[in-house]
This record gives sequence, structure tokens and C-alpha cells, in this order.
Amino acid sequence: MGYRLLVDPDAVTCLQGLPRRTRDRLMQHFKQLRLSPELLSEGIRHDISGRQTEMSVCAGLTVHYWIDHADRHIKILELQAAGGTGIH
Repeated sequence: MGYRLLVDPDAVTCLQGLPRRTRDRLMQHFKQLRLSPELLSEGIRHDISGRQTEMSVCAGLTVHYWIDHADRHIKILELQAAGGTGIH
């Protein structure tokens, strides 16, 4: 069984401003994250509270997400240009 996907409102706003082709690629990536979030992780960082968050790259964007194993949620926290500049 896959994880439930939750997306931060700022990330939703960012998605809405992207070209349709990019949005479609990201949506496919999100679906893959729901099935195997650990396998798609390309790196980790720790947020201000010390919680480990994952990163993966798709369509020139870095997707920052948290895997909530207890609730079986993938929480999309932020989208950034792959070079590191926030775009939300």
C-alpha cells in the first residue's frame, strides 16, 4: 500500500505557475514517491527542528519532502530550482 501525498500550500502555488508539461512530470514523480519514497531520495537535509527530510530532482526542480512513516504520509515541503534557489 502506498503513502498518502500531502503538499504544502506554497508548493501548490509554485506548481500552478509552472508549464503544464513540467507539472505533469512532477505529478508523475509524486505518484512514484507515494510508492517508494526512500528509493527516489537523492539526498537528505535536516529542518530547523532536526527532522530528516529527503530530496529528489525532477524536471529541473528539487523536491523536498518528509516521509511520515507513522501516518504513511509523504509531505511535499518545498520546491526549488535544482541549483538551490527557492521558487515558491
